[in-house]
Parts: sequence; structure tokens; C-alpha cells
Amino acid sequence: MQRSPGLTAGDRMLALATLSFDMAVPEVMLPLVTGARTVLMPREDAADAAMLIRMLEQQEITVMQATPTTCYLLLDGGWRPPRGFKLWAGAEPLPPALAAKLLATGIDLWNLYGPTETTVWSTMGPITSVGERVSIGAPIDNTTVWILGDDDQSARPARSARSASAAPAWPPATSSAPNSTRSASSPTPSHPDGRCIAPGIWAAGRMPARSNTWGGRTIRSRSAATASSWERSSLVSAASRAWAAASW
Repeated sequence: MQRSPGLTAGDRMLALATLSFDMAVPEVMLPLVTGARTVLMPREDAADAAMLIRMLEQQEITVMQATPTTCYLLLDGGWRPPRGFKLWAGAEPLPPALAAKLLATGIDLWNLYGPTETTVWSTMGPITSVGERVSIGAPIDNTTVWILGDDDQSARPARSARSASAAPAWPPATSSAPNSTRSASSPTPSHPDGRCIAPGIWAAGRMPARSNTWGGRTIRSRSAATASSWERSSLVSAASRAWAAASW
């Protein structure tokens, strides 16, 4: 994430998430490894549009990670971001109408997706224009995304399946609880000794050559969102990225 979407020593990042929430990881850790500055804001204050906007302006924040709900709060409160402001939206589906409003303010907008187990994001991508769906981009560095069939093997395009993702940093974090690791994960299709997370996102292949996919996921509130992924899209270099034409 230091490389893409990018953070520099000159950035000032506003941390809105509580420390027990997975979204706090990049807010706190990323500035530490980059040399940027983190500005902590009490969660109860972050729910107040006026106080949030005042903090953004007074602390000259240049980067913020926020849910679409918080983005609505800011826009409804009359927020006018400075030129070059970077906003990383995640944890909730980013509606096209909201993305269009955010782009109209001139910000550098990114959409991020990832289950908690991959700590924290699995895919991300810049949003420069808006269509019927908002892309969730491509897998981040050191992350691979598969489309798996019922047998937990890579599914052929145009077949209903589920997505799964894996990151090298994930298995050691749960090595002290091997039984929990096995029950919460699946073997990776290309590495029998590896494990991957299958978060319950259903997908279907669309194009045989590119394996762009989309599907739906039902979350605990019983609302649904569309999701996208790629069959074995590896992020070794920017040239190997396969950008999606679907949304989360």
C-alpha cells in the first residue's frame, strides 16, 4: 500500500477506525513504515460531520481511509477537499452515484476490498470514471485471487463459483491455532501447502481469455453487493495486473 495507492513521508493521514477494527491497521502502521504522520480522531467525534471536517482542515490531512457512509456524511456536511486529497473507500460497497460525487470534488479516489483475514485489503484500484458498477481493482502486492468451484479448484469461466484470496503474510499469523486455520481456509489451487480465505463471495466467469468475474454476496444485514475477482491474478508487477469490469 505504500507503493499503491501510495503514501509518502509528506502525507498526513487521519485515523478514524477504532484500534480493534481491522481498518485501523493501515491507518496506524502504514504511516509508521512510510514516515508519514498519523492524526488520531476519537470515533465518537468522527460521527459528527462538522467536527470531522474541522479536523481535516485544521490538521491539513492529505490522506483518509473511510467507509462510503462516512463519505456521505462529509459531502452532506459541505466538505470541500483540498487539491490532491487522497481518499481510500472501503468496508462497504461504493455506490456509483457516490463515487461520481466524490470525483466531482477533484480528489484522488480509490476503491478497496478485502476480508478481515487477509489483513486488511485484498484488491484495490483507482476510480477515475463511473459506469454502472464501481471496480474493486486488482489484487494488491503479495496477494493472489482465485475463482473456486465446489471442489475448491479453479473454476472455468462462465461457471458459478466463489472467490478466494491468499497472502503470504496470513498463514504465520494463525500458526498457533492450526485447527482454526484449517477450518477457516481452503488449500490454494496452485500451492497444496498453502491456505486461502474463501469469504463467501459468489462469482461467475465472463470472458474466457480474461476471466473477469462478478457475482453477489449476502452479508449479515441481508443486503447484497456485487463482487468481482480474477482467476489467479498475481501482483508481481504492475504489468501482470488484470483490472476488473465489475464491482463489490
